Amino acid sequence: MLTVFSREPNPEIDSLTPYLLLEPAEERGISPDFLAEMEARFEEDESIKPMLRKAVIGLSQQLATLSMNDNYKPYVHVCLLNPATVSN
Repeated sequence: MLTVFSREPNPEIDSLTPYLLLEPAEERGISPDFLAEMEARFEEDESIKPMLRKAVIGLSQQLATLSMNDNYKPYVHVCLLNPATVSN
């Protein structure tokens, strides 16, 4: 777990999935700075890969339950996220 959270990891509830679905400008959304920091530490911090893997699996599982009439825009937005292109 990143030290940004300042707490012990809890694998039962720790997931980026719900936060990735929010717009970065929302209070609980993931900021572009946070994503850029994760990207910068990706190769050196072994905790980031499983965290992202868990989030992407969660997104995939949720998306699999949606129909064409549901709101899938947040899921498309997550697929397009790139810390270098997201602005505040």
